[in-house]
Amino acid sequence: MSQTTFLYACLYTLTIRKIKLFVAGIKACRAWRCAIEYISVYSRDEILPFFFLILICFLGGLPQALAQDALPAVPPVEVEAEILPAPELQAEDVEAAFEALEKEKEDPPEAAAEKQIVAVPVGENTPSPIVAPIVVELFSSQACVFCPKADALLAELSRQENLIALDCHVDYFDVKTGALSLPFCSSRQSMYEASLRAGPKYTPQMVINGRYNAVGYRRDEALKALERAAKDHIVPAKIVPVADSTLFELQLASLEDGDGPETMKIWLIVFDQPHEIKVAEGGNSGKDIVYEHIVSNAGLLGEWDGSQHSVHFDAKLSEQAKGFAVLVQDQKTGRIVAASQYLL
Repeated sequence: MSQTTFLYACLYTLTIRKIKLFVAGIKACRAWRCAIEYISVYSRDEILPFFFLILICFLGGLPQALAQDALPAVPPVEVEAEILPAPELQAEDVEAAFEALEKEKEDPPEAAAEKQIVAVPVGENTPSPIVAPIVVELFSSQACVFCPKADALLAELSRQENLIALDCHVDYFDVKTGALSLPFCSSRQSMYEASLRAGPKYTPQMVINGRYNAVGYRRDEALKALERAAKDHIVPAKIVPVADSTLFELQLASLEDGDGPETMKIWLIVFDQPHEIKVAEGGNSGKDIVYEHIVSNAGLLGEWDGSQHSVHFDAKLSEQAKGFAVLVQDQKTGRIVAASQYLL
């Protein structure tokens, strides 16, 4: 609408308002004149009802006349929700996105050197050292198109000497053929969803020391979480194989000054040798992917009250097993209080 048209519209509206007010005034004057003439002829008792009738009509008619000048109400329009079709994601697009993200997030050598994790050696077929490592849990799936990059990052991190890597595949979103998922992994991620308030559940999700959450394929985000986790104080744990037996002994030192949760649970988590798999279906269908440190079995070894404690257990290791981890965890906060791993 042009400025001239707008001014004419305003002038027209004001003119109509004045005319209607003038008409209402004339009606009011006529009503009062009739009332005066009526008063001069009839008595007071006969006049009062008529007087009140005119007054009511006048008070009711004037607002109505003024209200007629208001703009008509716009009837509400019920808007129907439009459901957009899901975008079709091509494998080529995913690979290109991964390559672009890798170039964008690639650290220079100086920055990478600063982000090295402090290493504590863990020898094969030897008792684990009395130093608790950093624990990285990745919740992943073969069906997730963004998970291969996260799985590769976890495999890279698993080579750090001071790091326990656990690739836990969830069963609520996975392939039907050749699945590596466990209900335990889905339940464990649900626990973190509550303790970290990181819901709703998604893949790939990386949880470090039970305290820090990161998107699994975002390298910088994961490394920053690892830097924070390196400052955590974790109680030393020791795993010793029992001679002439398939049993192991877990030794836990007492917490300093009794500072810790009232009750903690001790988890045994077994992880496998690398799985080389051609994904059968889903967004990664046909891809050859190597999965390392896949969680294949898990169980509860008991509870811990923070005092010096030892427990004997059978890890029930299969031929595919690479080793196992023992995590002592505060079930309220999800924080890992003590941890150790044993490599076969």
